[in-house]
Amino acid sequence: MYNSIINNTIVNCEVAIIFSGTHITVTNNKMENCGLYSIGLSNDPGTSYIIDNSNTVNGKPLYFYEDKSNLEVANFTNAGQIFLLNCSDSVISNLNFINVTLGILLSYCNNCSISETTISDNPYSGIRLTHSNNISISECWLSKNNKGIMFLEGNDNIISNNDITHNAYAGIHLYNNKKTKIYGNNINNGREGILFEDCDLNIISNNTINNNGNTGVSLTSLSNDNIISNNTINYNDIGIYLKQSDDNSIINNVLLGNIQCIVEYQCTNNIQDNQCGFCPIITILSPKNDEVFGEEAPTFEIEIIAVNLTDYWYRIEGYVGAIHFPNLVGSIDQLIWDDLPEGEILITFYAKDISENIGNNSVIVIKRIPSQQPQIPGYNVFMLIGVNSLVLIVIIKKWKNFQKKNSVKI
Repeated sequence: MYNSIINNTIVNCEVAIIFSGTHITVTNNKMENCGLYSIGLSNDPGTSYIIDNSNTVNGKPLYFYEDKSNLEVANFTNAGQIFLLNCSDSVISNLNFINVTLGILLSYCNNCSISETTISDNPYSGIRLTHSNNISISECWLSKNNKGIMFLEGNDNIISNNDITHNAYAGIHLYNNKKTKIYGNNINNGREGILFEDCDLNIISNNTINNNGNTGVSLTSLSNDNIISNNTINYNDIGIYLKQSDDNSIINNVLLGNIQCIVEYQCTNNIQDNQCGFCPIITILSPKNDEVFGEEAPTFEIEIIAVNLTDYWYRIEGYVGAIHFPNLVGSIDQLIWDDLPEGEILITFYAKDISENIGNNSVIVIKRIPSQQPQIPGYNVFMLIGVNSLVLIVIIKKWKNFQKKNSVKI
């Protein structure tokens, strides 16, 4: 099947062009706030692609390379999108892909690196890799994509030291990968932090994986013999989830504040040795956000849910030091309040349990001192006005009497 997409202008859509088939021509298309998309490129002998940099994405050239090696940074100058098929020993670095549908696609590639690149606001994956081996992705910033990194079928890859945040579905999603190392990444505020499907012999270590709406790390669909170690996995719904996945080693991870720490379903022979805990939960009943206070310091009331609570305190932005208090109802220290400037003031309450887990919650209040009426020292202004008025009345009466006595009668 021959398909040609030529001389189009396509703007403000989720995907400008989706292509599949055996003979594809895509040339001289202008794409704005969207880009080219394919689930993967084919290296079958009967398949041909004619896609060149006459296509632009957000005013920048789209680069498509096939059967190339030793591509360098100069081969991707000011790239709008990058598609590589059957390429090797190539370097992609220091680029930006924002609102382009899909940032980078590698299919059937080997020994390539992607580094120091920003990829954000794309409705599909920031980086998508298929059937590729020995790929390194490092020091990239991937945010607000559907998936930060999607990897279909690969071996011996490295994903390290990236910031992967606020991606709608998953930070990192691997399907049928083996011997991939994932370490040193910050993977936060998505739905799934790291998701494995049918992945064996991989290592997930020394990552920070926090505040994901579903799971921090999820191993499903026969993901066996993986190592998950020395990660910080906090404040997710489920810290680590395993389904139909066996013989995994899950050790030396810190899992705090997750609704459920580790969940297994239809699994056998998984090894677990981790620090699981639930941070104290603080609810601030008063004061309310943006509540206004004058010269008198705010009162407060909080509730704390914790097992074996040992201590609680608050800190005030602009004041060095923690203020411990004996009861959950009280007042902010008046002397500290007196020294604070007017405006927004951040108050953060903390609570600690016997396992040294610390929870916190904050409120912003407003300090606003009412303006004072001007006064003369030692006198009440209104009293002075009254006295002056009486004196004026007496003077007027005397003046009138004087005029009567000295008036000339005609």
